[in-house]
Amino acid sequence: VRRSCPVRAGNNIALCKCVGITPSKASLLTEASGTFRQNPSALQDSAGPPDQPDNARPAKLFGYASALSLLAAYVRHREPPSVIRPKAIFTTAEPLYDFQRALIREVFQCPAATEYGARDVGIVANECPAGALHINAEGIVVEIVGATSTTAGDFGEIVVTNLDTPAMPIIRYRTGDVGALGTGAC
Repeated sequence: VRRSCPVRAGNNIALCKCVGITPSKASLLTEASGTFRQNPSALQDSAGPPDQPDNARPAKLFGYASALSLLAAYVRHREPPSVIRPKAIFTTAEPLYDFQRALIREVFQCPAATEYGARDVGIVANECPAGALHINAEGIVVEIVGATSTTAGDFGEIVVTNLDTPAMPIIRYRTGDVGALGTGAC
């Protein structure tokens, strides 16, 4: 996805982190809406006045799937309607569910792709346009540990070796996540 991404160096990027934990999704949406109303600079850079978040015109949105879907829900119901139209949207840190993907695509008129990684080993895999995750094989080795067999498609714990830092490579980092290696091309 990144190789075909229309975002270029120097483009504005908006980073969306988790907005907080509340007892219900309704109150979380209300909190997110209030956050963007009180602090529109959350979507803003020097491209426009701080009370005009649409002026930031980020070429890329990047953040937690839940935060980006809350932002999409806020933008959908905003008056006047938003004109935020990024060229690329990447989610990280948590699964991107189908309902979130659909909402993000509808509101921002741009497909969303996910990346898989861990804080200690960095980005491990990126989603392609066909929806499969592809391991960043240039410097990452992924193993599935504890699977009932060594056959691709069997689930086990994801263990990652990052060889991109030669001074201190991270070897066999146990992510705590469960997954399986794919069995075919996408």
